[in-house]
Amino acid sequence: MVTIFMIVLLITAALYDIKTMHIPLWLAISNILLGFFALYKGIMIDDRNVREYTLTIVILVSVAITGIVLRVLKAEVMGIGDIILMITTGMILSGEELVLLLGMTLILSGVFSGVLLVMGKVGRTTKIPFVPFLAAGTIVTELFFYMKGII
Repeated sequence: MVTIFMIVLLITAALYDIKTMHIPLWLAISNILLGFFALYKGIMIDDRNVREYTLTIVILVSVAITGIVLRVLKAEVMGIGDIILMITTGMILSGEELVLLLGMTLILSGVFSGVLLVMGKVGRTTKIPFVPFLAAGTIVTELFFYMKGII
């Protein structure tokens, strides 16, 4: 159920990002609350060991540091809303899911941007919204792990 809420919030954020290149504060806060609820549920209710979250925590800290460094070095690279959504989405997923999500997000955004660049629709400095790729990567990741569980 948490995953469904996460995907709905990401799709909503993606639509805002496409239209305005901005993530509303209420969406960021909603994602943060959902992320903390997912961590609480995983550790306290589902009785998972905190060690299971070690990979996730290491990746999230790496993403946060990378995002903040990119933001400080060149403010046009990535918005703080993108960083918040990446981190909070990662709080909901397992370590394996997070690795696949980050890979899928980078591949999708890279291919899309490359195609637009080759077609001459955008320039090298054109801003492209990131959250739609995060949402698409999340959906693909969740479908992959869902299908993996069925087979």
